[in-house]
This record gives sequence, structure tokens and C-alpha cells, in this order.
Amino acid sequence: MQPGDTSALVINSALAARRRLPPGTRVTLRMGPVTREWEVVGISREPFAPALGYISRAPLDEMGGHAGTGNALRLSIPRGDLAAARASLDRALEREGVRALGSATKAEMRTGFDEHMRMVYVLLVVLAAILGAVGALGLATTLSIAVLERRRELGVLRALGATPLQVAALVVIEGGALSLSAWAVAALLSWPLSRLVGGAIVAHAFRSSMDFAFEASGVAAWLLVSIAVAVAASAWPALRAARAPVREALACE
Repeated sequence: MQPGDTSALVINSALAARRRLPPGTRVTLRMGPVTREWEVVGISREPFAPALGYISRAPLDEMGGHAGTGNALRLSIPRGDLAAARASLDRALEREGVRALGSATKAEMRTGFDEHMRMVYVLLVVLAAILGAVGALGLATTLSIAVLERRRELGVLRALGATPLQVAALVVIEGGALSLSAWAVAALLSWPLSRLVGGAIVAHAFRSSMDFAFEASGVAAWLLVSIAVAVAASAWPALRAARAPVREALACE
């Protein structure tokens, strides 16, 4: 929208999605007694907002009958004492005989949106913890079966001079290799799946789109978690392998 536009209309993403109005579309709107044609010149992406359209003040004044109908005021306040600025604004409005029904900063309005997203965030963290616990249990079971099936092999290593600590380390390293392999596959799939699922959730729940940002620190954090889970899951199988008597291990079929 440019200064001097008399028939330009900017709509937000909610209205564009509901009415399928791409830029360049001409629409006819009735405003009170006046019916006028407008051209959609742009789409403003406004998450969590109802369907809205924006026009310049000049054509609104030309149609007449709309003076003093504004019901909201937005101010850009320089950084500083926000409480003092709000108090000064309230006093100025009071002097003019205007009573404000309420006021909120952009940060305060954003808090409500963040709290809604926090529920999704907590749910995903809980699901990740559950999946991590299931993965640790599966890894521990797999290593226990592997130790049971390789008792003779581990007994031969002990007979050749391997210490219990070295045998235990062998099992832990095997568990770590499995965990790192799973982490590598998950890291490769995390970017496209995160974008796909995140976009689907936001589009379905909020009828909007989102800016996607992939945090590499999250991948690094899950690497540390994977290593810790691998060590914890390998501890009991490694302890069993280290404590197994050499004679019984060599005698098993």
C-alpha cells in the first residue's frame, strides 16, 4: 500500500485463506451506504488474528460518515520506562475526555500466544521423554540378548586375557554405536519432518503459517542425551558380561 492509494486493499492471511483472494483480485465491499470496488494489493501475514482488511485513511474520509469511528489506537513508544509512558498516555486521554477500555503492550499480547504454544511444547517434551525411555528399554533388551547369545565369544576373550572391565567396555561401546546410528538417522529426518509436522499443526490449529527455524543446538543436545541413554541402557548387560565365569561361558553351547 502506497501513500495516495484510493482503491488499494491489504488483507491478512486469515481473510486470504477464507475467501481465496490472491493479490490482484478486485472485490466489491459495502461500507455503510457506500459500495465500492477495491484491488487486493498485498497480504499481511498475521498469526492468531481474525479475517481483516486494511485501507488508507484518505478513501475512508472521502466516503464520509466515518469520522470519529476509530476504536483502537496503536502507539510506538521509544525504549524506556514503559509504566511512565502508559501513565502519561492515560492522563492525556483523560484530559481529552476519552476513557480507555483497556491497554496492552505487544509483549503482553504475545504472552497469551506463547502460553498456548507452551501446551504443545510440553506435550512434545513429554512424548520425547516417553520415546526415549522406550528406546532405552529396547536397547537394554537387545544388548542383554546379544550378551546371552555371545557368551562363548566373551568367554574366549576372557580366556585370552581380556579383563572384566574390557569386556564391559566392549558391550557399552556396542550400545553406544547403536545409539549413535539411531541419532544420525533421526538427525537427518528431523529437519523435513519438523517442518512438515509443525506446519500442519499450526495450519490446523491456528489457520496460519509459521516461520521455520531449525536449531542445531537441539541436535547437539540430543546427541548428549543419546550417549547418556546408551551408557545407562548398557550398564546392566555390560555388568552381566563382565561377571560371567569363564568356565561356564566356554562350556555353554
